[in-house]
Amino acid sequence: MHLRPYQERFFSAVREAKERGVNRQLGVLATGLGKACLFAALRTQLGFRKKIMVLVHREELAAQAKDKLKRWNPDLRVGVEMAGQCANVDGIFPDDFVVASVPTLGRKNSDRIRKFLPQDFSAIVSDEVHHAIAPQWKNVLAHFELLNPCETDILSLGLTATPNRSDGQGLRLLFDEIVFDMPIMRSVDGTPGGIDTGYLSDILPLRIDGGAELDSVHSRAGDLAEDELADAVNTPKRNAVIVKEWMKHCFDQKTIVFTVDVQHALDLAEAFKAHVVAAEAIWGEDPLRHQKLADHRTGKIKVLCNCAVLTEGYDDWDVRCIIMARPTKSALLYTQMMGRGTRIPPDISNLLEARRDGVLIQKDSFVLMDVVDNCGRHKGALQTLPSLLGMPANLDLKGKSVMRAKEQCDRIAAEFPTANIQDIKSLDQLKSIAENIQLFTVNYPPEISKLSELAWRKSAEGYVLAVNRDLVTIMQDLRGDWVVRGRIGEKQAEISAQNMPGAFNAADRFILESGGVKGYLVRDARWKQDSPTPAQLRLCRTLKINVPPGATKGMVSAAIDQVYMKRRARA
Repeated sequence: MHLRPYQERFFSAVREAKERGVNRQLGVLATGLGKACLFAALRTQLGFRKKIMVLVHREELAAQAKDKLKRWNPDLRVGVEMAGQCANVDGIFPDDFVVASVPTLGRKNSDRIRKFLPQDFSAIVSDEVHHAIAPQWKNVLAHFELLNPCETDILSLGLTATPNRSDGQGLRLLFDEIVFDMPIMRSVDGTPGGIDTGYLSDILPLRIDGGAELDSVHSRAGDLAEDELADAVNTPKRNAVIVKEWMKHCFDQKTIVFTVDVQHALDLAEAFKAHVVAAEAIWGEDPLRHQKLADHRTGKIKVLCNCAVLTEGYDDWDVRCIIMARPTKSALLYTQMMGRGTRIPPDISNLLEARRDGVLIQKDSFVLMDVVDNCGRHKGALQTLPSLLGMPANLDLKGKSVMRAKEQCDRIAAEFPTANIQDIKSLDQLKSIAENIQLFTVNYPPEISKLSELAWRKSAEGYVLAVNRDLVTIMQDLRGDWVVRGRIGEKQAEISAQNMPGAFNAADRFILESGGVKGYLVRDARWKQDSPTPAQLRLCRTLKINVPPGATKGMVSAAIDQVYMKRRARA
């Protein structure tokens, strides 16, 4: 078993922080980046000799943790402390790892936690640690003296896809430092993400109009009130829209649907069944839950409509479509739901390397259907994929790669800081904004700085200068000769030159002798730094040029010139 490069960096960060005396550490890795591999390799990577306990809060997570620990540590013993299962802590062959249920150990006055002596453990790992603020979790950490910094040598390591909770309660009380952070996509500060580095599947988002009215739905504990939300979105019309769009875009693809409550899951599953789609509902107390999960993995069930079951711990890489039928304000919940589709095939270590080497890739992306409703009351508060990734909240990517879209948004934001892209709704608008702002970017070719003082600009054919809305061009013909063409008022030019300096010399002389004012035409003319005139702004409105904040008189003049040049080129 080998660690990926970012996992090796994770352990370097953990070691470095521990050497500084930080024993309560938090690691943030997007879903699908292998958090289980990290705690499975913890013993060997940090040289621990004592036991390691992994805290989980659900049965499925315990089973997965045990399986991962056994596969990474085949010569060591793994025990489970949960309900009817008891770990071996003081026998002849005690367990090296203990996967422990927080509800089992953390309930008030629990006797079972007493057999786990703090001095016998090197580390306590909290999986899905955003739950650790709960009283039962705190009880377990308190037993190991981990509620306060540096009270013990035990490493308290929390792992999560996001440290943010929708109820506003942070993890600062339990962890002192985020030692490692790898988001789903490259962040604003340049932190590499799982998708752009090839370790997670790309996302193809579709924005679906659900048509429900959410203004009557109140907020509770940081998210939409579930009973009111269920009444608003669980309607035959909205469910039919979801089924229709799925059949149009993702028919026969393995799909997970996230719903508000059990009845919503049941009704949506029935809507799929009405179109002869193999669909089932699943929820926490469903007696057939395990069988349905198994049937979904094998493909016998195509669409699994779930209520609060698959937000964590379900790691089927072959999921090809995620349907967000449950609106939410919670970035944490949205991230968890979306993360069910990001895993890459197990035989692929890295998508970028696989593409480079020509390896057959069974899956490198998945469709995310975002069902969006009318929500004036909650405008700007509901999560969408674009808003989660720092893009315009109402951007409809229409199934285009979110990685490519994010790159475009980030590039425009970096190149044109004054551009307002937060209100755009399509990539075409983004392209239009980029083209518009490009009009105001005044760049002078460095190769002519010694040949002319005038504000010549590069064009597709050569060089161009606007003089009182007339144009003069310099270009090289197929024979290698340089040609000056253009007109200023009634005077026309058709001048040949043997070389580039001669062409610029001839062009400048023609311009100045034909009425061009040098003080107006030079590159560093003072007027260019002034504010745009009312006449310029009126002309921009006529030409449909959006003037960005901070544009100068010279920038606006250059933009107007470019529009006229493009029109003449098309004429």
